[in-house]
Amino acid sequence: MRRALKKSRLVKDYDLVISRTPFEDRDWKVVCAAIDEILQLQTIRQEVKLQLFGFRANKDEDPIIYCKRFKDLVKMAQAEDMGRHLSELIYQSLPTQGREFLDREYPDGVQKVEDYTSVLDLLSKMHSAFKGSRTQAGMHIAARWAPHALAKGYG
Repeated sequence: MRRALKKSRLVKDYDLVISRTPFEDRDWKVVCAAIDEILQLQTIRQEVKLQLFGFRANKDEDPIIYCKRFKDLVKMAQAEDMGRHLSELIYQSLPTQGREFLDREYPDGVQKVEDYTSVLDLLSKMHSAFKGSRTQAGMHIAARWAPHALAKGYG
């Protein structure tokens, strides 16, 4: 009980970090950066990004749930600006039928689609895209972008 009532150091830490910026220059971005620094959110986001590389569709998963899981991971990792790379991650996470479906829908390749949400919207309506044989998720992309993740055993 005594431990639960102990005062947190977060207020002191916040005051220390925020004092580096003059009061008149403190906008929301400065406050967010201070909180990121104190809680070390960047470290957490890196772990979430590693989860993106290993993302895969679960067997017989509802397409809407798949899309929500992917969007949530992207938001947590703050990776919305990765555009076409996210489209490629989606492609790699699907079973064979899903990949074939995307190949038909995007003849130039899904990797060229900047708006990954349009790919997710298309998949959310296709239950058959989540059937077929499966490969280990994200291995191709992880080998290109995060070989250290493969060495650690992620994916």
